[in-house]
Amino acid sequence: EEMEPGDLVFISGTYNNPHKKVHAHDMVHVEIFLGGDSGVQTIGARFRHGVVEIHDSYLFESKNYHNMKYYFRSLRPWLAGVCKSWC
Repeated sequence: EEMEPGDLVFISGTYNNPHKKVHAHDMVHVEIFLGGDSGVQTIGARFRHGVVEIHDSYLFESKNYHNMKYYFRSLRPWLAGVCKSWC
C-alpha cells in the first residue's frame, strides 16, 4: 500500500538507557509522513524535545535508542470509522 501525506510512521526500538521506561510494543517515536520532494519526508520532533521539524527521510540514527524498526499505517481506515488494533 502506498503511503499518503498524513499517514503515520511508527518506530520501535530499544532504549540505550536501561532505566528508561519501556512502552507498549517497544514504540519509541512516531512521525507524520509528508512524502515531499524526496518521496520519504516526514515531520516530527526528532532531535530536540518539543521542536517539530521537517525531515528529508523517515530513516535516521538516534542517540537514545537502537534496533529501530519502522511501521507504516494509513489514516484512511480510522478516518472511515474503522478502528483496527494491530496488537
